[in-house]
Amino acid sequence: MSEPCTAILTDEGIVVRVPYFLRSVLEGVRGRRWDAMERAWILPATNENVRILSGINGIRFDDALAAMISAAEGEAESADAAYPDTAPIAHMPIVRGIKPYRHQIRAFNLGVSIPCMAILHEQGVGKTLIAIAIMGHRAKADGVRRVLVVAPVSVVPVWVKEITALLDLVDFRVTALEGSSKDKAAQVRALKTDRLEIVVVNYEGAWRDPLDDALRAWKPQMIIADESQRIKNPSAAQSKFMHELGRHARYKLILTGTPVMNTPLDFFSQYKFLDERIFGPSYYAFRARYAIMAEIAVGARRVKMIVGSQNLGELVQKAHSIASRVTKKQCLDLPETVDQMRYFDLDKKALKVYRELSREMAAEVREGRLVVAQNILTRLLALSRITGGFVTTVDADGRERVEPVGDRNAKLELFEETLGDLLEAGKKVVVFVRFRRELEAVAEVADRLSKAKDGVKGWRLLYGDTPYRDRGELVEAFQTDPRVRVFIAQIQTADVGLTLHAADTAIFYSVDYSFGRHEQARARIHRIGQHNTCTYIYLVARNTIDEDILTALKNKQDIARLVVDEWQTLLDKG
Repeated sequence: MSEPCTAILTDEGIVVRVPYFLRSVLEGVRGRRWDAMERAWILPATNENVRILSGINGIRFDDALAAMISAAEGEAESADAAYPDTAPIAHMPIVRGIKPYRHQIRAFNLGVSIPCMAILHEQGVGKTLIAIAIMGHRAKADGVRRVLVVAPVSVVPVWVKEITALLDLVDFRVTALEGSSKDKAAQVRALKTDRLEIVVVNYEGAWRDPLDDALRAWKPQMIIADESQRIKNPSAAQSKFMHELGRHARYKLILTGTPVMNTPLDFFSQYKFLDERIFGPSYYAFRARYAIMAEIAVGARRVKMIVGSQNLGELVQKAHSIASRVTKKQCLDLPETVDQMRYFDLDKKALKVYRELSREMAAEVREGRLVVAQNILTRLLALSRITGGFVTTVDADGRERVEPVGDRNAKLELFEETLGDLLEAGKKVVVFVRFRRELEAVAEVADRLSKAKDGVKGWRLLYGDTPYRDRGELVEAFQTDPRVRVFIAQIQTADVGLTLHAADTAIFYSVDYSFGRHEQARARIHRIGQHNTCTYIYLVARNTIDEDILTALKNKQDIARLVVDEWQTLLDKG
């Protein structure tokens, strides 16, 4: 947004300031009036108006209005009694060894009472567990045997791990489709129906021939679309395939914390897959109902474009009629921190370089040519650089150069996707990076995604060479200026002394090998004054040293303590 989007509760009502291009959001609000002195809209302080405002991406509420929202949630909670009486999952053998939170129980109760449901929970509040619980219920109570999970490629391995760890059913199998489309199709055709078969595939692969035909023939009875904003474009091939496949599935779930990323019209395609009855089958009819169109000159032509929205109250009411929506602030029983893994695979060239270097290093250790722990650590850093997309080379003059490795930087692509989603959701984000070349690449992405607003650059960068006199100003801008959305920090520089709790989300592009330094970095957002659950997102190259490092840090170990006894494990990955 070009200017802050805020809502404040006063004695006169709700004072709302929105950018000019969002003015149409408030057109359907009854009793609204324009205050020319304040240059703001004044809305009656009703729960319905709060719900409409909640649908505006990135809006910031003051404390009094946040309390009103919590009260409205309490009313919604009492309305749950209207749903068919269902035992909470805490008392059902659906998820193994997990005590669900209150909001998860409420969402589960809704999810098993209707065939199709949207879980619109903010990132980090546990959507996956709810979906797995509903899946287990459908298998036990409704005889479902074929479940398809479609997700971004980075979270396909997460689904496999979560289902394997949590689903408390005796006879099930979960399969992540891998290889070419032909290979994936063969895996689907080999599935049997004598047990619960769960297939997990990424959006980009699901619709491609011949896998698409194999999935049609398999006829999934339940489909879960994770991060369903990936199908918000109704004309995209993957969206059309999901619409088609969804028509033949009895049970469906969509999971997303950001159902609306650009305009409220983003709801249409997701709900066309989920339940076409909510908004109807025609995008043009939907657009005519909820969008304001105008002819705009584009060169010598005049084209119709969306310039605003209308009937937002009705749209929100319809969308939420089969949805559960909670934010971190509303989930008071959440743990203080949540870790999330996002996986990717190195491209072929980078993987080849990684494996060659790993084998070479292992041979040096076995032959006694590399025996000092510090030397081994130095070599491990080279492997970590490769997973970040870069490799150190030596030119003819003996000078070291850090250069891109592979045809594409898979980690950087995943970072751009992850950061983009968070910014679209209105978040401020801290990004931790270890190596200097990675800092430059991450800053380029941040510059593209967080454009300058009112002459103010939307990101800040702190690294070893940043003058001390400038560091306080960088932090102050991130903490207080709503236009500054991203803070990029080199771990070795930002591990102590900084307060960055304007963000409740951090991305670790890469990590330090020191447990103490890693914990200090995490503490930049998780500190006194932070009122939200903090989410830490790790970008992990599968079957590489990235996984070993995170395992060690999770076990509160320094990598330096492992290299003497476990060097072979660290080097033999991949």
